[in-house]
Amino acid sequence: MYIPLKTLFKEAALTLFIPHKTFKRIPQNPRLNYRQIIPLLFFSGFVFAALHLISLHARLAFITARTDYGIIIGVPFLSVIIWILGSFTFYYIGRIFRKNIPLKRVEVAAFYMWFAWFIMPTFDLLHPLLGIPFRLAALGGAQVHFSWFFIFPALAVESFFLLKKLFRLSGKKTLFAMVIAVSLPFISRFILEQIPHFTYQALSPHLPNVFSSDFHIIIAPAFFGLVFSLWMAQKGKYGILKSLGQTALICLLLFTTSTSLVLFAPFPAIPQKPTDSATVINNTIAGTSRFTHSFTFGDTTDRETGTQAYTGTTANQWWDTNYTGITFDFTPANQTIIDVIIRVHTTATGTNTDPNAPPKMQGCYSPNSGTNWYCSDWTVNIATSTTYDFTISPSDTMYCFTSTVPCDTFTKGTDGNATSGIGSSVDVNTYWSNLISQMGTGSTNQARVHALTNSDGAATPTYDDVRFDEVYLIVDYQTKVTGRDWRWYQNTNALQPDTALAAVNTAPTTVHRNDVVRLRMVLKSETSGTLTASDESFKLQYAQMAGADCAGGDETWTDVGAPTGVTAWRGYVNASVTDGWTIADHGGSSLLSATTTESYEDSNNSANNPAEITINNTGEWDWVIQNYLASYSTSYCFRMTATRGTNNGAPYDASYTPKLTTFNETYTNLKGKINLKGKINLR
Repeated sequence: MYIPLKTLFKEAALTLFIPHKTFKRIPQNPRLNYRQIIPLLFFSGFVFAALHLISLHARLAFITARTDYGIIIGVPFLSVIIWILGSFTFYYIGRIFRKNIPLKRVEVAAFYMWFAWFIMPTFDLLHPLLGIPFRLAALGGAQVHFSWFFIFPALAVESFFLLKKLFRLSGKKTLFAMVIAVSLPFISRFILEQIPHFTYQALSPHLPNVFSSDFHIIIAPAFFGLVFSLWMAQKGKYGILKSLGQTALICLLLFTTSTSLVLFAPFPAIPQKPTDSATVINNTIAGTSRFTHSFTFGDTTDRETGTQAYTGTTANQWWDTNYTGITFDFTPANQTIIDVIIRVHTTATGTNTDPNAPPKMQGCYSPNSGTNWYCSDWTVNIATSTTYDFTISPSDTMYCFTSTVPCDTFTKGTDGNATSGIGSSVDVNTYWSNLISQMGTGSTNQARVHALTNSDGAATPTYDDVRFDEVYLIVDYQTKVTGRDWRWYQNTNALQPDTALAAVNTAPTTVHRNDVVRLRMVLKSETSGTLTASDESFKLQYAQMAGADCAGGDETWTDVGAPTGVTAWRGYVNASVTDGWTIADHGGSSLLSATTTESYEDSNNSANNPAEITINNTGEWDWVIQNYLASYSTSYCFRMTATRGTNNGAPYDASYTPKLTTFNETYTNLKGKINLKGKINLR
């Protein structure tokens, strides 16, 4: 009778805690159902790869670059091979100790150890959640994973007890087993796991140009697939051709599955603890361009195989490196572009020869094959082993090296500024609008690293040496949502208001000082994307109406204050209702025929949207606010915005912007006269 999979997994999990018992009680002649175990190992490898990429990219969209396909296809084969090689490794180690243990018992033990490897990437999810990068500058840019702190000691302990209990070792052999156990995890991670990478490094100089950027995408699955095919041919009754054919079909299935998941499922970002303001991407109505968000040295890999060096030989040397053929997997015209970032990682080797004339660097972006260049501000004193984000956005200093609108071809003078006459930061709003209007999805997008190196000015001068090994082009964007129907209600100490103050999309005119009102407001997810559940937090803002309506762009917007705040409009706490309640989950319903109901809010910021709003559908929020210090007889506009500070709801149609007018409380219906002799008579 076969060992049930449930029992295998249970014992494998217990091995993490009591390996001295689980290895000892492996049956003498166990039977494994390979037709169940092999597909299970493949599927588990796929899950392993997905979790690894999720933690690496901090997005549930685990395919973010073409090279990720090498991981998503290769790791399922690796999962099977780890179990196979683990079985053979421990079997032959047993032979070294002159222990003739049945291979099937060793296969069960190897499965227990495989389980520790399988759960390893769950520990790496701490990286995006805590905002700790995989690559640490303090260690010279080396990569360190949280999972290593689990897997290295876990495998060492399990290996030791496998050898001791399964092979019944004692005396000096136990010490030898301990040395083997401590060594195996490090040999596996830093030697065996790197074989495909070493293979690519050895072959890449001899490959034709057509393979220069893509060969390493297939080397891992090809290597692991070949090993699996040979094992299949030796293990069973399959011929080598049939085994290779089955391997090719498995590769195709994995490729198709991963592509389908990325293209047809809504993938939010993982909420992260921000590391700094320049790198926060924790808002999932927002996105970062997938597939093509990273470009290094003329190809589309996530890591450069070498290092780009700007090694000065004279004073005041200018350097440019362009990265061309960049395509986006989103449509810029359908999104609100937040910023464009050129991210550069410098290596540990470099030289800053003169603090008075240090090396400096900036990042540039061209949406149209280099015709127009838009550049970040300069960063001076470029250091080693550092990641720099050169941000191009309307809120940062921005350079456009021309004197016309839009920009002409990028030209620079000896000071790094434009020879055509600007020479300083330009009107960022104008040029940002030009940049956005020129962005497209095609391969016309380009990135540029622009740097200056200098010398120390000595009689025998030394020169700056700027080196970097990673360059990313990152585009942060937000899915556009727009305001739709709205309606004002009297407040009630309950989730569902029932008495309307005016008709739908109609402003009430009798809101008195200290009145508490409820605003039911609908947002629509436009054709650019889906607002996935739990993806976005909003805040409510108000402004005095400027002009005939609220959509003229002349309003000055202010956040609605806290319930205890001293502002014109502030939140209000109803004792029987909890802030952030999901309307549908607590007996409420839509009052404006929205597709979904979202949350009840008595203060900023809102809870993350509880329900998904798919393309062209709507969600309804309920806000409770108090007129605390609003001006009398004044029209006010209200809007919801994304909490990242960008008006995620713009543009608002005039008829779809909530508004109201406060009551004129300075007028009294009294007639009378004042008697200067001290009497006041009223009638």
